[in-house]
Amino acid sequence: MKLAEIRELNQDELNAQILGAQKELFEARFKHSMHQLDDTDALRRLRHRIAQCKTVLAEKSGKVQLKVVAPAAKPAKAAKAAKVEEPVAEAAVSTEEAVTEAPKKASKSKAAGGEKKSTGTAKKTEQADS
Repeated sequence: MKLAEIRELNQDELNAQILGAQKELFEARFKHSMHQLDDTDALRRLRHRIAQCKTVLAEKSGKVQLKVVAPAAKPAKAAKAAKVEEPVAEAAVSTEEAVTEAPKKASKSKAAGGEKKSTGTAKKTEQADS
């Protein structure tokens, strides 16, 4: 059933459609659990139809109001260019900081690695002596 056809139904008919679709969905879920349902897409279609009917019913009862939103105006190209330049400038600063800090970190790790090696060899010689 198409949405235009659903919108033409009155509230009693919508309630009947919802109940009927819920009953079909229950039966389809049962068949699916027993591996007897050939068309597994029927579950999705039934849930979709129930949701459509409930939405139209809510619209008709006045609980839900649809708002038509106009698309937002596109920002000027100059504003886009300004936004794009800012992250690039920040990235350049971050790269420079990383370059200046990288050798410091490398020298520390070499020294730490050297100390670990000498400590490890001392332990090996002690074990060999035992």
